[in-house]
Amino acid sequence: AGTSQQVDSLMQHPVILDATREALRDQNPKIASEAMWVFANISCHKNPSNIKFLVERGILNDCIPILESAEPKIILVALEFIENILSTNPEAYSDIICSGPLLVKLEALQEHHNEEVYRKALKIIENHMQTAEDGFEF
Repeated sequence: AGTSQQVDSLMQHPVILDATREALRDQNPKIASEAMWVFANISCHKNPSNIKFLVERGILNDCIPILESAEPKIILVALEFIENILSTNPEAYSDIICSGPLLVKLEALQEHHNEEVYRKALKIIENHMQTAEDGFEF
């Protein structure tokens, strides 16, 4: 996942992060997958300022094409990224997901043919998305 020093060094170069963000939308699945790994590695340290920076850059919605991938392994990496972000500031970041297209993708993954993808998407929704019973609707 990289050391904290490596992540901090990367975070000091927003132009690299912006290029990596663009790579998430690359038509070549290998390039998009590598970009997703970069953001997942940053998120695994759960540094609140780094997470906030990524969220403000729009990385959450940028990972939607990865969630539409045919490759379960990289979908799981994207789901781990989302879960890491949500665990850092559940209230703020779940609102962002609930108000955008990412929630639709998470819900669709509950019907994914890969059981691990299905379970991970379900876990994120159950643990981080507030339901109508909680006084909120998504």
